[in-house]
Amino acid sequence: ALALAILGSARLAAAAGPRRAPLLCDPAKLTGCPSALTCVRHHGRWAQCVDCAPEQFALDCPYLWDANLTAAAEETCGLTCLGERSSQCVSIGCNTDPSKNLKCVNASEWWSQCVACSEEAFDEDCGFWTEDLLVAAEAACSTTCSVPHPRPRPTPKPCVPATLAGCPASLSCVKKDDNWAQCVDCDPERFELECPYLWDANFIAAAEETCGRKCLGERNSQCVSIGCNPDPSKNLTCVSSHPKWSQCVDCSPAAFQQDCGLWSKKLLVAAEAAARPVAPPASAFCERPTPLRMSDSGGGSGGGIRPPSACGLLTGSCDSGCAVPGTEVKPAIF
Repeated sequence: ALALAILGSARLAAAAGPRRAPLLCDPAKLTGCPSALTCVRHHGRWAQCVDCAPEQFALDCPYLWDANLTAAAEETCGLTCLGERSSQCVSIGCNTDPSKNLKCVNASEWWSQCVACSEEAFDEDCGFWTEDLLVAAEAACSTTCSVPHPRPRPTPKPCVPATLAGCPASLSCVKKDDNWAQCVDCDPERFELECPYLWDANFIAAAEETCGRKCLGERNSQCVSIGCNPDPSKNLTCVSSHPKWSQCVDCSPAAFQQDCGLWSKKLLVAAEAAARPVAPPASAFCERPTPLRMSDSGGGSGGGIRPPSACGLLTGSCDSGCAVPGTEVKPAIF
């Protein structure tokens, strides 16, 4: 369940992006890894190659591995896994380095994550958290979020596909297919907040028709099935980092630097190229270091905690499916 339980920043959601499958090795003989890597046995039928270099270990372990693989890797590598900014702290503790100012914040009975309580980091992250995490983090860090919280994610309310009945007066029943319909707020502001982040292509089309509105991509949303908002003040460009994934990147200098340190390498390269024609030269290159920009050689176990790009990230569930396989930021709510 933890693989689908990551809650947090939508920008952190783009952090690691799609990765190659972990490099497997022989669980019986602990052989099969390149010389720079070590074979770590997760259980009797699964072992994978792990980089025991302290820096890479610290990047991989809190984001990519489940509790069992973490314990095995700690023993094999002789290192301790500590949670970092926006990583899980369900099975590990947060890094106690005072300069990182991390606190383990419990957002639900099954999810806790390390929150950076410094004013700058908190405000960079807090506008993209779920309400439960936001409330808990504000209490833990004794501060308040000073930026808008633009993407509330309500649990979808089903209605009756055959009759389109079952919604409150303020909502409209939108039918995706014969088996699913849900209540939608057709208010322009709410529609704009929900459609690019929470819905798949088929549901977007149905909601557009029902509400008489057009769904446009916003900052860090998908632009696989929709276009980015063309409002010049938003400075959005649709950037493709994967055959099945594109997302709207804000190319304004401040937004670009705020987001870029949390992207996958492929998205970063594509976004920098896209930003150069529309941004000042210096701001079209990412200057922000981050512990989350991990190598595409990846890590992780088959059933472990996924990096912050996992589908299901922000809703805690992907049972209803994902808009696009391999998405980097947003799951779809049907």
